[in-house]
Amino acid sequence: MLEKTRGIFLHYINYSDNSVIARVYTERFGQQSYIVNGVRSKKSGTRINIFQPLFLFFALIVMSLANAVIKARISCRAYPCLCTHT
Repeated sequence: MLEKTRGIFLHYINYSDNSVIARVYTERFGQQSYIVNGVRSKKSGTRINIFQPLFLFFALIVMSLANAVIKARISCRAYPCLCTHT
């Protein structure tokens, strides 16, 4: 199942040579972990520097009901959250 959503990066952990496991808070699914493949490779279109805490992003999420693994593809550039409401 493909889903488009917005979210905020909270934390990431390096996974294998080119991938990361990102902990994010999304509009539709709440707080979840996603595998983002190929982020740390030299030829990647998505760079690792956007995985900083409190960066907002748009993502295309591939959810598989058979596996517990959820993969995400970052579909556009992330931008920092500049204001907080009190």
